[in-house]
Amino acid sequence: MKICTACQLEQPLNNFARTPWSKDGRYDDCRSCVRASKKASIELAKSEARETRRIANSEKAALAVENLKRCTKCKQVKPHQEYKHNKRFKDGYEYYCKRCLLDSGRKRDRKQKQLVVNNYGGQCACCGADTLEFLAIHHINGDGGEHRKTATMTIVSWLIKNNFPTGFQILCHNCHAALHFYGYCPHKNAVTVKAISDTNPPVINVTVTNPLK
Repeated sequence: MKICTACQLEQPLNNFARTPWSKDGRYDDCRSCVRASKKASIELAKSEARETRRIANSEKAALAVENLKRCTKCKQVKPHQEYKHNKRFKDGYEYYCKRCLLDSGRKRDRKQKQLVVNNYGGQCACCGADTLEFLAIHHINGDGGEHRKTATMTIVSWLIKNNFPTGFQILCHNCHAALHFYGYCPHKNAVTVKAISDTNPPVINVTVTNPLK
């Protein structure tokens, strides 16, 4: 037998759940009291959530009368002009203001770009630059223009969705621009390569330094 610390009733040990953290291997509260305590906690949480929603809805209605809305990201009250229209929401506006949407998108894009860069060597395949802002994705076969015509998403999202296929490499903007403008990058050793262009690629033989493989 054991006395429950919650209801103070003496009950058989089977009425107490097992636990390795007590001397007798049983909880101090009986099963009925534990269930009642959990139920009360759940009801309290639901009640607090309802009250929070009620207050939020009251504030939202009051702000809407004055064409204002509180951003759920930065918590600032801003005029409707600071929000993008979205028919999916009751008031016709996004939850985030335009500034928070932009910041959120930039963080997401940077995270995705870093993932792609890491999967393609983590640095420029030509000069070794590894600063993320300086890096670009290069179509090795020079078919970037055709790819963009059929793409329904950004190249970064496409690479992630397709599990980082071959045919792409990371170049810094300098090496990338040199390759597309001149058909070679000055960083490489003198050999003959073909110039590559995304649109109407010409075939031009030039003597340059170190080709990109």
